[in-house]
Amino acid sequence: MKRSLIFSVAVSAAIFSAASTVIAADAAKAASKLDGLFEDKAVAKAKTFDIKESQLDSAFAEFIAAAAVQGQQIPENLRTGMRYRVLEKLIASKTASARANDDDKKTATAKTEKVMEQTTQMLGSTEALEQRLKATGQTIGSFRTNTYNQNLIQAILDRILRPTAAVVTDAQVKEFYDKNPARFERPEMVKAKHILISAMDRQANTPLPEPKRKEKLEMARRIQERAFKGEDFDALVKEFSNDDGSKARNGEYAFARGQLGAASKAFESAAFTMKAGQISDVVETAYGFHIVKLLEKTPSEKIAFDKVSKDIREALSGVELQKQIPGFLARIQKEDGVEILIPMPPELKAEMEAAAKAEAAATSVK
Repeated sequence: MKRSLIFSVAVSAAIFSAASTVIAADAAKAASKLDGLFEDKAVAKAKTFDIKESQLDSAFAEFIAAAAVQGQQIPENLRTGMRYRVLEKLIASKTASARANDDDKKTATAKTEKVMEQTTQMLGSTEALEQRLKATGQTIGSFRTNTYNQNLIQAILDRILRPTAAVVTDAQVKEFYDKNPARFERPEMVKAKHILISAMDRQANTPLPEPKRKEKLEMARRIQERAFKGEDFDALVKEFSNDDGSKARNGEYAFARGQLGAASKAFESAAFTMKAGQISDVVETAYGFHIVKLLEKTPSEKIAFDKVSKDIREALSGVELQKQIPGFLARIQKEDGVEILIPMPPELKAEMEAAAKAEAAATSVK
C-alpha cells in the first residue's frame, strides 16, 4: 500500500519538484540570461518575491524531463497550458513555503532522509539513483533539495489544514480495503546483500574503457572466490563494495520482483533464483559487477487489514485535505499580493470556465 501511494504521489508531485528547484536556486536565478544581455522579465510578482521568465523556463524544462522519464510525452499543443500550470505551482510553492515554522522544517528533514534511503534501496544502488536523476537533469544533491521542499510544503499543509479536514471513519477505512483487494497484495520479496565492484568512471559517470572493465571483472571474481571459501561477507562488503548507499547496511537491500528496473535486471534475477544463504557467481549490470548473497525470500501474500489500516486512513485523510488546498492557496496568495503577469492560455481559460459551470450545475441539482 505504501509503495503504491509513494508512486501516485511522485507522479502528481513532478511539477512541485520543478518548483522546488527554483526556490533552491533563487540566489543564481538571473545568471542563466547571458549575464544580462537580454531582459529577464518577471512573469509573476508578490510583496516579497518575483518569478522571472528564466526561472519558469528552467522549471518547465525539468518538468518535461521528469515526465519523459516516466514515459509521458507532453504534446506540443498542450505545452503552453502546462507551462502556465508550472508557473502556478511555482507561486504556490513560494507562498506556502514562506509559512514554515521550525517543526515543519524538522518534519521535512526527517521525511527527506527516509525518502533518500528508500529510493536508493528501491533502485538498488547509489549509482542507479544517479543515473535515473541524470536523465532529468538532476543530481543527488538537487533531488534531496527538491524532496525537502516538497516535504516542507506537505508539513505546512498538514499543520494548517488537516485539523479542519473531514474525519475519516473506521467504516470508510474498511470499505476501501474491501473494495481494493489488488492494492493490498504484497508481491514476492527478497532480502539480499551484495558487493558492487563499479565499472563506472565515478567522476564522469560514464562506463570505464574495456581494459579497465576487465580488470574490475577479475577483481570481482577474486572477491567472489573468497566469499565462496567462507570469508565473512560483511567484512568483504566493507572492504571492497563501491555501493556507498548500502555499505552502512552491510550491502543489504530488500525488494520485490520487477522493482529494480532494467539496468539491474541481472542482479534481481540472481537474487530470486537463489536459496537463502547462497552466494552468486559474479553478476554483471550496467553499474558493474556484483556478488550477491541471498538472506531470505518471502512469498506473495495479501496484507492483513490491521497492518494497512493506518496507511489507508492517512491516504483518505489526505484526499480530504486536498479538497481544502485550492481555497487555502487562493487566500495566502491574496495576502501576499500575488499577480500573474502573463495571460492565461485560452484553452486553460475555457477549461476552467467549463469546470465552474459543471460545479454550479452539480450544486443546483443538490
